[in-house]
Amino acid sequence: MTNTTLSNHTSTADHALKWVKNVLGTTVWISSLLFGLYILSFYIATVGDNDLSVWNEAALPDLYEAGEPAATVGIGVHFATGAILLILGSIQFIERLRVNYPQAHRLLGKIYIGASALTAIGGLTFIIVSGTVGGRVMSVGFALYGLLMLHCTVQTYRHIRMGHVETHNEWAMRLYALVIGSWLYRMSYGFWILFTDGLWSTRQFQGPFDYFMDFAFYIPSLIVVELMIRSRRDDSRNATKWIAVGAVFIAIFLVSLSTYAFSNLIWLPVIFEVIGL
Repeated sequence: MTNTTLSNHTSTADHALKWVKNVLGTTVWISSLLFGLYILSFYIATVGDNDLSVWNEAALPDLYEAGEPAATVGIGVHFATGAILLILGSIQFIERLRVNYPQAHRLLGKIYIGASALTAIGGLTFIIVSGTVGGRVMSVGFALYGLLMLHCTVQTYRHIRMGHVETHNEWAMRLYALVIGSWLYRMSYGFWILFTDGLWSTRQFQGPFDYFMDFAFYIPSLIVVELMIRSRRDDSRNATKWIAVGAVFIAIFLVSLSTYAFSNLIWLPVIFEVIGL
């Protein structure tokens, strides 16, 4: 193969990768934005109604237990700041915003980093105080998730403070892959119940599928992001870029399908009800 032909193939892979990444970013942001608004509309509104027990019906059992204020505050902070992360998420990756409005990017970045740290700490506090309904396996999986989020938060902040812009961007991508974990967790269960009627899952989240999901809601997205990061580097192979294109394309399809289903069945009805439409 000549150098010209190789260059053309590489250029095609680069263009394809850039296109699918832009489409995925837009799709994920729209979906996570809707999910974030759903969280704010439902979970946070229950605080004003003084009916936190509703959390146990709409999400995991035993999220709210009277007489455990530390756990309640922890999971409440986790919900509130997690919604902020989902809403702001992809905005930080808009190149035009970073270039033309750097002060806005930095301000939103500070909010994002603060919300990310509070989300991780809130979730970890709940696990330490109350454990999880799924027992030891869920506690380990969710605690690892929280620790990874906290680590990525620190690294994202540390590298931008040191002026390592490219490394900062890579850690920010890893952090966002974790941020959308709660959204992926909810959608995965929705489709599993829809297509299998909850096979290998129990009310107490201690079935084989539950144990699988304790880790699967964030590890695959981290793998996809690592492929994207490696494909960005100048020395990455053409095959790596096409693998990344395929992985991202599959992600676009799944995200689009799940967003359509959940928006119509759950998210939009709750949002419209809260705002009075």
